[in-house]
Amino acid sequence: MQLKYGSYSFDAGACKIATQATTLWNEGGQPYAVRKRIDVDGFLTASGQAAISVAMSGLATALAIPFKDLLFYHDDGSLSATGLPNTSSTTGVQIVEGPHFPDWKGGEFINFRRFVFVAEAEYPVGNTLNLLVSFHERLSFRGGGSRYVVLDALDGLPQRQMVNRFTAYAATQQGEAVGYRMRPFAMPPIWPNALLQDGDFDLDSPKRRGGISPRYTDFAISWRYEFKSPTKLVGVPNLWIG
Repeated sequence: MQLKYGSYSFDAGACKIATQATTLWNEGGQPYAVRKRIDVDGFLTASGQAAISVAMSGLATALAIPFKDLLFYHDDGSLSATGLPNTSSTTGVQIVEGPHFPDWKGGEFINFRRFVFVAEAEYPVGNTLNLLVSFHERLSFRGGGSRYVVLDALDGLPQRQMVNRFTAYAATQQGEAVGYRMRPFAMPPIWPNALLQDGDFDLDSPKRRGGISPRYTDFAISWRYEFKSPTKLVGVPNLWIG
């Protein structure tokens, strides 16, 4: 079998490969992506120290270019199931360690040279276009009772006086949602008939994740509504649904 990174081909049968896959979960306990890792342990073959040095330089140059396909091919040239394709990844394929050249023994640096490196890439799981990474909403309540002031007296102790027997009921609804691959909608006002004015909305720029054509994730939106009513406002924050 043969490993290739972009246009760079490793010697057939010269690489040992170990794979790992880690599922990434949002704050709601839903899987949204898989981070895949490939550890490569192989050998460069060449005759003589000068040729080995050239081969080492060529490997380092090839791996220094990010966002290339890292693919493992069968002996008949067909593509195996092991590999990291670049185009379907949200991060692009990245060489996160190496190349390292760890050993000096046997015929090392005479007719071969051992190397190791690690590549990683993140891939979205299915049906995550509208998935949230996080969601939070809070309701704050105030008012409804009497209002008092404490006034300084001309001669004597300050006095506490009622200025309103009843006050308006007030509430604030505020929250934030972060979408994994696209921006979600803000939650609507819970008491639309008690709105003081249109809501306030903030949009944050998403995270750039890399790649020749940039990928973006984590699209955030936040909202805030102010309410007042002559009667008590009753409600609970919206739930994270879906």
